[in-house]
Amino acid sequence: MSEDVYEVPEGTEYRYLVQDEEEEQIQYVRRHYVSPFLVVSRRCMFFIACGVIALLSLAGYLAYVAETPPPGVAEVETECGWLRGHWKGGAYSFKGIPYAVPPVGERRWRPPVDLLAAGQCWQGMYDATRFRSICAQVQPLQKDGKVMGQEDCLHLSVWTPSLQPAKPLPVMVWIHGGYLHMLSGQERGYSPTEELAARTQTVYVSLNYRLNAFGFMALEVLREGSPTNSSGLLSISLALCLSLQHIEIHQTSWHERELWLHGPDPSTSVGPEKYP
Repeated sequence: MSEDVYEVPEGTEYRYLVQDEEEEQIQYVRRHYVSPFLVVSRRCMFFIACGVIALLSLAGYLAYVAETPPPGVAEVETECGWLRGHWKGGAYSFKGIPYAVPPVGERRWRPPVDLLAAGQCWQGMYDATRFRSICAQVQPLQKDGKVMGQEDCLHLSVWTPSLQPAKPLPVMVWIHGGYLHMLSGQERGYSPTEELAARTQTVYVSLNYRLNAFGFMALEVLREGSPTNSSGLLSISLALCLSLQHIEIHQTSWHERELWLHGPDPSTSVGPEKYP
């Protein structure tokens, strides 16, 4: 007996002929149809496995790249959170770091408040690769001068030739001039640079402080809580304290630490001063 078999899609009736002694019989049967696309060969399994491994490898690489800072970027941890700075010209720089709660609204003319003490530290990684706003001021000091800057301006910047120095480094703080009315701690040509820190092997700090009426309008009604009668000088004092605390984190072996204070005029420079 010979059989001729013809397969058709599932659900379709078909017939095949059974020839036996020249007698023709027609039988109707139903068979399950299996799609060839569901039949996976070993070669297909191999390619699928390779594809999965490649995707997992790519995901791992992207995760590594996301967590690894790019060249020229440095990350350090402070009491208030992580900072991402910049490496250039042989030194590191961390710019525009907030050192006090923004002195706006009810805090205007009030003594500055430390971010950590107020519980207002930044979340995540703080971008310290660029300067922030200068303090509110008028330039030039004339009737037709232009108002620029913001009240939220209490930031400082740090330049250091090393994050882990083999020996203690001197620290120089630059307090900008401008008659207490104008300018900032980030003036090009005046403020420190990475090149200067690398050449002199010195840590430099510059800062912004409240100017003009926002920092030095010593009216009787504004003197409450300010022993110096000016919120501008208190801003400088807080910035100095916080700067030294952060620098001490990376120079814990200091027994005596030297601090140089420099203003815009060489005659106003003071140092070295010993501080505990």
